[in-house]
Amino acid sequence: METKYRVKSIMTVNSWILLIGFLAAATITQSASAVNRTFSIDPYGVLLADGATSSAGSFGSGGIKLPNSGTPDISFGFVIPNDYLPNSPIRIILSWHAPETGCDFALLPNFVDRTRPNHLPSTGSASGGLDPANGSNILTAPATSNLGNKKVYFLTPNQGFVDQQPGDAILLGFFRNAANVNDNCTGNLIIPGIAIKYQTL
Repeated sequence: METKYRVKSIMTVNSWILLIGFLAAATITQSASAVNRTFSIDPYGVLLADGATSSAGSFGSGGIKLPNSGTPDISFGFVIPNDYLPNSPIRIILSWHAPETGCDFALLPNFVDRTRPNHLPSTGSASGGLDPANGSNILTAPATSNLGNKKVYFLTPNQGFVDQQPGDAILLGFFRNAANVNDNCTGNLIIPGIAIKYQTL
Protein backbone atom coordinates (compact mmCIF):
# COMPACT_ATOMS: atom_id res chain seq x y z
CA MET A 1 0.00 0.00 0.00
CA GLU A 2 2.75 2.34 0.97
CA THR A 3 4.70 1.40 -2.14
CA LYS A 4 1.78 2.07 -4.43
CA TYR A 5 1.18 5.43 -2.76
CA ARG A 6 4.83 6.37 -3.10
CA VAL A 7 4.87 5.36 -6.77
CA LYS A 8 1.70 7.36 -7.35
CA SER A 9 3.19 10.33 -5.51
CA ILE A 10 6.36 10.13 -7.57
CA MET A 11 4.29 9.91 -10.72
CA THR A 12 2.24 12.93 -9.59
CA VAL A 13 5.39 14.91 -8.80
CA ASN A 14 6.88 13.95 -12.14
CA SER A 15 3.67 14.98 -13.87
CA TRP A 16 3.78 18.36 -12.16
CA ILE A 17 7.43 18.80 -13.10
CA LEU A 18 6.61 17.98 -16.72
CA LEU A 19 3.65 20.36 -16.67
CA ILE A 20 5.71 23.18 -15.18
CA GLY A 21 8.43 22.53 -17.73
CA PHE A 22 5.88 22.59 -20.53
CA LEU A 23 4.38 25.87 -19.28
CA ALA A 24 7.82 27.41 -18.93
CA ALA A 25 8.71 26.33 -22.46
CA ALA A 26 5.41 27.72 -23.72
CA THR A 27 6.10 31.02 -21.96
CA ILE A 28 9.59 31.21 -23.44
CA THR A 29 8.18 30.38 -26.87
CA GLN A 30 5.48 33.01 -26.45
CA SER A 31 8.05 35.61 -25.39
CA ALA A 32 10.24 34.66 -28.32
CA SER A 33 7.26 35.01 -30.65
CA ALA A 34 6.55 38.53 -29.32
CA VAL A 35 8.83 39.94 -31.96
CA ASN A 36 9.12 43.39 -33.43
CA ARG A 37 7.11 44.10 -36.55
CA THR A 38 7.75 46.77 -39.14
CA PHE A 39 5.76 48.68 -41.69
CA SER A 40 6.89 51.49 -43.95
CA ILE A 41 5.76 55.01 -44.80
CA ASP A 42 5.81 55.96 -48.48
CA PRO A 43 8.48 58.70 -48.79
CA TYR A 44 6.62 60.10 -51.80
CA GLY A 45 3.45 60.35 -49.72
CA VAL A 46 4.77 62.54 -46.89
CA LEU A 47 3.97 66.24 -46.49
CA LEU A 48 6.90 68.47 -47.47
CA ALA A 49 7.26 72.12 -46.44
CA ASP A 50 9.67 75.06 -46.18
CA GLY A 51 11.96 74.00 -49.00
CA ALA A 52 11.87 70.23 -48.64
CA THR A 53 11.43 68.43 -51.97
CA SER A 54 11.35 64.91 -53.35
CA SER A 55 12.57 63.41 -56.58
CA ALA A 56 12.61 60.10 -58.39
CA GLY A 57 15.73 58.47 -59.70
CA SER A 58 18.37 55.80 -59.36
CA PHE A 59 21.89 55.69 -57.95
CA GLY A 60 21.11 57.67 -54.79
CA SER A 61 19.27 60.52 -56.47
CA GLY A 62 15.74 59.60 -55.36
CA GLY A 63 13.98 60.39 -52.12
CA ILE A 64 13.16 63.31 -49.84
CA LYS A 65 15.70 66.14 -49.95
CA LEU A 66 16.25 68.56 -47.10
CA PRO A 67 18.50 71.43 -48.28
CA ASN A 68 20.87 73.59 -46.25
CA SER A 69 18.57 76.60 -46.05
CA GLY A 70 15.87 77.58 -43.59
CA THR A 71 14.06 74.79 -41.78
CA PRO A 72 12.82 72.30 -44.40
CA ASP A 73 10.49 69.76 -42.84
CA ILE A 74 8.63 66.51 -43.45
CA SER A 75 5.54 65.14 -41.73
CA PHE A 76 3.47 61.96 -41.93
CA GLY A 77 1.03 59.88 -39.94
CA PHE A 78 -0.06 56.35 -39.05
CA VAL A 79 -2.43 54.48 -36.76
CA ILE A 80 -0.81 52.22 -34.15
CA PRO A 81 -1.56 48.59 -35.18
CA ASN A 82 -3.93 46.37 -33.21
CA ASP A 83 -1.20 43.91 -32.20
CA TYR A 84 1.00 46.62 -30.66
CA LEU A 85 2.22 46.04 -27.08
CA PRO A 86 0.81 49.04 -25.13
CA ASN A 87 3.35 51.57 -23.84
CA SER A 88 6.35 49.97 -25.51
CA PRO A 89 8.54 52.41 -27.49
CA ILE A 90 7.73 52.75 -31.17
CA ARG A 91 10.79 53.20 -33.35
CA ILE A 92 10.72 55.72 -36.18
CA ILE A 93 13.58 54.68 -38.47
CA LEU A 94 14.78 57.09 -41.14
CA SER A 95 17.05 55.73 -43.88
CA TRP A 96 19.34 58.50 -45.06
CA HIS A 97 22.47 59.36 -47.01
CA ALA A 98 24.31 62.42 -48.22
CA PRO A 99 26.68 63.26 -51.08
CA GLU A 100 28.96 65.10 -48.65
CA THR A 101 31.35 63.44 -46.23
CA GLY A 102 32.66 64.22 -42.76
CA CYS A 103 30.01 66.80 -41.85
CA ASP A 104 26.90 66.94 -39.66
CA PHE A 105 23.16 67.44 -40.15
CA ALA A 106 20.81 68.61 -37.39
CA LEU A 107 17.50 66.74 -37.78
CA LEU A 108 15.08 67.60 -35.00
CA PRO A 109 11.60 66.38 -34.01
CA ASN A 110 9.14 69.06 -35.09
CA PHE A 111 5.82 67.97 -33.62
CA VAL A 112 3.68 65.05 -32.48
CA ASP A 113 -0.11 65.02 -32.45
CA ARG A 114 -2.01 62.14 -30.82
CA THR A 115 -5.70 61.34 -31.21
CA ARG A 116 -7.78 58.70 -29.43
CA PRO A 117 -11.56 58.29 -29.12
CA ASN A 118 -12.88 59.93 -25.93
CA HIS A 119 -9.52 61.54 -25.19
CA LEU A 120 -8.64 65.22 -25.35
CA PRO A 121 -6.04 66.34 -27.93
CA SER A 122 -2.35 66.18 -27.04
CA THR A 123 -0.94 68.97 -24.85
CA GLY A 124 2.41 70.19 -23.56
CA SER A 125 5.59 70.12 -25.61
CA ALA A 126 4.88 70.17 -29.36
CA SER A 127 7.27 67.25 -29.92
CA GLY A 128 6.84 65.58 -26.53
CA GLY A 129 7.67 61.88 -26.56
CA LEU A 130 9.57 61.93 -29.87
CA ASP A 131 13.27 61.64 -29.08
CA PRO A 132 16.43 60.33 -30.78
CA ALA A 133 17.30 56.84 -29.61
CA ASN A 134 20.92 57.78 -28.97
CA GLY A 135 20.10 61.13 -27.32
CA SER A 136 21.45 63.18 -30.22
CA ASN A 137 19.68 64.97 -33.08
CA ILE A 138 22.92 65.04 -35.09
CA LEU A 139 23.45 62.81 -38.14
CA THR A 140 27.11 62.51 -39.11
CA ALA A 141 27.89 61.87 -42.76
CA PRO A 142 30.52 59.10 -43.01
CA ALA A 143 33.76 59.21 -44.95
CA THR A 144 32.15 57.53 -47.97
CA SER A 145 29.84 59.64 -50.11
CA ASN A 146 26.19 58.49 -50.20
CA LEU A 147 26.84 55.57 -47.85
CA GLY A 148 23.47 54.44 -46.47
CA ASN A 149 22.67 55.10 -42.82
CA LYS A 150 19.77 54.83 -40.39
CA LYS A 151 18.64 57.24 -37.70
CA VAL A 152 16.26 55.97 -35.00
CA TYR A 153 13.82 58.01 -32.92
CA PHE A 154 11.59 56.69 -30.13
CA LEU A 155 7.92 57.56 -29.78
CA THR A 156 6.73 57.10 -26.18
CA PRO A 157 3.69 58.22 -24.11
CA ASN A 158 3.63 61.99 -23.52
CA GLN A 159 1.59 65.16 -24.08
CA GLY A 160 -1.21 64.31 -21.67
CA PHE A 161 -1.39 60.69 -22.88
CA VAL A 162 -0.24 58.61 -19.92
CA ASP A 163 -0.20 55.52 -22.11
CA GLN A 164 0.20 54.55 -25.76
CA GLN A 165 -2.34 52.14 -27.19
CA PRO A 166 -3.30 50.24 -30.34
CA GLY A 167 -5.56 52.41 -32.46
CA ASP A 168 -3.99 55.73 -31.45
CA ALA A 169 -3.72 58.04 -34.46
CA ILE A 170 -0.28 59.63 -34.68
CA LEU A 171 0.89 62.60 -36.73
CA LEU A 172 4.54 63.62 -36.46
CA GLY A 173 7.26 65.52 -38.24
CA PHE A 174 10.94 66.38 -38.41
CA PHE A 175 12.86 69.41 -39.63
CA ARG A 176 16.41 70.12 -40.62
CA ASN A 177 17.73 73.13 -38.74
CA ALA A 178 20.34 74.49 -41.13
CA ALA A 179 20.96 77.42 -38.77
CA ASN A 180 21.97 75.06 -35.97
CA VAL A 181 25.62 75.53 -35.08
CA ASN A 182 26.08 71.75 -35.36
CA ASP A 183 24.67 71.57 -38.92
CA ASN A 184 27.68 72.20 -41.17
CA CYS A 185 26.79 70.19 -44.30
CA THR A 186 26.19 72.44 -47.30
CA GLY A 187 24.31 69.89 -49.42
CA ASN A 188 21.08 67.92 -49.14
CA LEU A 189 20.15 65.41 -46.48
CA ILE A 190 18.44 62.66 -48.49
CA ILE A 191 15.81 60.38 -46.93
CA PRO A 192 14.76 57.50 -49.24
CA GLY A 193 12.89 55.43 -46.65
CA ILE A 194 10.86 55.63 -43.43
CA ALA A 195 10.01 52.59 -41.31
CA ILE A 196 7.93 52.16 -38.16
CA LYS A 197 8.97 49.31 -35.87
CA TYR A 198 6.88 48.21 -32.90
CA GLN A 199 6.71 45.36 -30.41
CA THR A 200 3.80 42.93 -30.61
CA LEU A 201 1.58 41.70 -27.79
